[in-house]
Amino acid sequence: MRDMSSLRNCVGTELSGAHGEAKVLNGAVLVFDKGSRFMWEAMVEYNTTYRIDSWGWNGPELVTRVARRFPQGDELRILPTIAFYPIHWARVRKFFTTDDLPEQHAVWEKMERETFLFHYWNKITKKLVPSPGSLMYKVLNNYCLKCDDTGVDG
Repeated sequence: MRDMSSLRNCVGTELSGAHGEAKVLNGAVLVFDKGSRFMWEAMVEYNTTYRIDSWGWNGPELVTRVARRFPQGDELRILPTIAFYPIHWARVRKFFTTDDLPEQHAVWEKMERETFLFHYWNKITKKLVPSPGSLMYKVLNNYCLKCDDTGVDG
């Protein structure tokens, strides 16, 4: 949705606390320099603590654990939820419908200003068809790089 060329050594927040602080990070989007110490630590963590029974432990929880070892700065920058995960996975279905269009429009306007990429939680949404006028209809029609046209933007 926005040019990412200015991003370096970034990971996004999936879930924020009441004051905007990062509670859970997500590794679906990782923007790191070649040879990044953070990425090395994440790979070591994955290799040494892998649990076959826990996707979360090996995914978002792993990124969150490793990030706690790094101060924010040149090696790690934690972006707010709006950067890559503007809609939490538990609420994403609503944004395929035309329910509460004023709220959807407000989210859309904020996303156009502040979102780099939109992770739309494929495990949950892969069978959903966005209704014309819904936020997801707009996202897919305006920004999807690997989608066939779904129609005129509503």
